[in-house]
Amino acid sequence: MRVNRQPFDYPKFCEEMSRLMPCQHENARPRLKGIKANGHPYFRLQCPNCGAPLLPTQLSYKTVRAYVKEHGFTELWDKVLYNKYYITKREYSEKIRRLYAWDIDGWWDRYEKYLSSEEWRIRRRRILDRDSYICQICMTKNATQVHHLTYERVGDEYDSDLVSVCRSCHSKCHERQTT
Repeated sequence: MRVNRQPFDYPKFCEEMSRLMPCQHENARPRLKGIKANGHPYFRLQCPNCGAPLLPTQLSYKTVRAYVKEHGFTELWDKVLYNKYYITKREYSEKIRRLYAWDIDGWWDRYEKYLSSEEWRIRRRRILDRDSYICQICMTKNATQVHHLTYERVGDEYDSDLVSVCRSCHSKCHERQTT
């Protein structure tokens, strides 16, 4: 059971987002997003169906004038629709990150599941036997736990990645890692 955090796969992420948010933005139109510091209006394309802001980030005045000439007006930026789009996008993003283990919470879930597995129980017993149930840090107390010296290969560790420890030395190891 390999536990390591998965590398972020942008093409896969985009594919999943397209599946979850299938709007094609067919009716996108220029909308007045705001007024710049110099007093000029700032236009951007926005999908009236889902609220997505589209590229380019700022429309040229030529593009806006052509739209106004054809349609007679431009609308104001729909902040409510944009906020709904943004919240939905964030929710789906988090869902995808968890699904593919691109998040730290997913790593901890997998790690805890691994520590409850038969595979870990066998490996842990082998390390305790190897070290004769003696804490390899203080060399005086009975070892009751196994410590990961590295988390690079969790779930696929080498025996040299693991060491038998007593409870107090194990706590000290983790205190050093967080300070």
